[in-house]
Amino acid sequence: HSKQVDSDLPRTFPQHAEFGDDGPTRTALRRILVTYSSFNVSVGYCQSLNFVAAVLLLVAGEEGAFWLLAALCSRVIPDYHTHQMAGLRADTPLLAELVGRTMPQLASHFSDLEVPLEILGSQWFLCMYANVLPTASLLRVWDSALAGGGVESLVSAALAW
Repeated sequence: HSKQVDSDLPRTFPQHAEFGDDGPTRTALRRILVTYSSFNVSVGYCQSLNFVAAVLLLVAGEEGAFWLLAALCSRVIPDYHTHQMAGLRADTPLLAELVGRTMPQLASHFSDLEVPLEILGSQWFLCMYANVLPTASLLRVWDSALAGGGVESLVSAALAW
């Protein structure tokens, strides 16, 4: 997992001053991701965890980021980052169905463009919006998810966004 983590580190918020080069924040992020891959062997390391862990590192420090990552992966998005991605495979079709019901014109537009909503949902859900939402909105969604809203918070954010 270390090799995959090392290849993802330079792609993790490269425009952010804290993650440039091989500074202390990037080194801490590496430790979090490599340690998590050993801690949760059913997940190991999966691309997109780097974005989630990076945001957590900025707001909670190294140890806090590790334990929050563990909580998110076990309680909010279980089975998202496993090899089978069973949780993600169940939740992205749900998003597409809900968009179809609540925003039929938007669903039709994506259909006309031949862009499956599941693709967008997969990217959003795997990163938990870390690479697309402004920080204040992102932390609000994560607060909701951790306070008991679970994956429903992610789906609701997609519908509201």
